[in-house]
Amino acid sequence: MEWLGDPLTSLSTNELRIMELCGYPLGNLPTNLQLDNLIKLSMQYSSIRKLWEGTKSLSNLKGIDLRWSEHLIEIPDLSGAPNLERLNLEGCKNLTKVHPDIGIHKRLKELILAIAKVLKAFQRR
Repeated sequence: MEWLGDPLTSLSTNELRIMELCGYPLGNLPTNLQLDNLIKLSMQYSSIRKLWEGTKSLSNLKGIDLRWSEHLIEIPDLSGAPNLERLNLEGCKNLTKVHPDIGIHKRLKELILAIAKVLKAFQRR
């Protein structure tokens, strides 16, 4: 399948509960993306470098799966996702920064960082 442009710019995404974008070809998600009701974001094998800038309100989000997204370099502030339970970053070989607020997630049960070779440390405030 060949992606022509960004398919997310023409979709109404605010009511989405699950978004699976395996192999997403662009480096970032659109800045105007509304994901208020999203429960699961799955973007394995994508070309994403960073999900978004700043903080997004994602109060329903429980899981993010970015495994084998080898271009990923940074995990942004996820404090807007207080119900986050799972974050899978396996195989994200170029990941260098994880926002320090990941440590305040009381509901986070699973954080997978296997094969994140260049991750030196969690970014400090």
